[in-house]
Amino acid sequence: ENRQGKGHMLKTMIENIDADIFIMIDGDGTYAAKDVHKLILPVIEGKCDMCIGNRLSDYHPDSFSYFHLLGNKLIRYLTYKLHGVEIPDMLTGYRVMSRKLIDDMFLISGGFEIETEINIKSVWLGSKICSVDIHYGARPAGSISKIKTLNDGYRILSTIFMLLREHQPMTMGGVLFLILSTIGAISFFGGLFGGNLFCFIFGLSLFLIGTIALATGIILNAINISHRELEQFHRKLFKN
Repeated sequence: ENRQGKGHMLKTMIENIDADIFIMIDGDGTYAAKDVHKLILPVIEGKCDMCIGNRLSDYHPDSFSYFHLLGNKLIRYLTYKLHGVEIPDMLTGYRVMSRKLIDDMFLISGGFEIETEINIKSVWLGSKICSVDIHYGARPAGSISKIKTLNDGYRILSTIFMLLREHQPMTMGGVLFLILSTIGAISFFGGLFGGNLFCFIFGLSLFLIGTIALATGIILNAINISHRELEQFHRKLFKN
């Protein structure tokens, strides 16, 4: 794979390797190879479609910075509230996935946000996800993390909201409507009673934009439902 990025590497692996299970592990020496057996077993036994290694129960004091732990908690909270994803360690780089899950999933991310996309789309597909505790060691001396906290954090958050727009457009439209209409109402009535024409027009404009966002979300949601029904029909037809 000539393109830089963890996501690009993973997609190339999926396209070129034929296997019953796929093992994903970061090659920075922080994960123990022996833990792979604990991750493989639930998938082989059919207990889940993806088993992730939870680093947060046993890690070296130097493995995480305060901001990385805080970011992990924020991402976990958002994905649970917006997508219903309940995974203790959202950004772990150690996981095992079944062939079925890989075949059903279409991935687009190119960087470190790939884990977030996998987690969310696994829930969309109704896949079973399990977690086992693993040890997360310190980074070997002299090695440098490729994670750029602000840049990659922004890309992960963007992925969360982009997938919300894609899978739950009515929710996204509703959130935008509430935010814009609330700000618009404050500005509108402030301009109306304060005699400020700019605030009056600005508030009215925000309310109209929010209404358009809500209407767009409703339309896209109806289209999404039709696409999902068609996809389910194709899968049943293919199985038969």
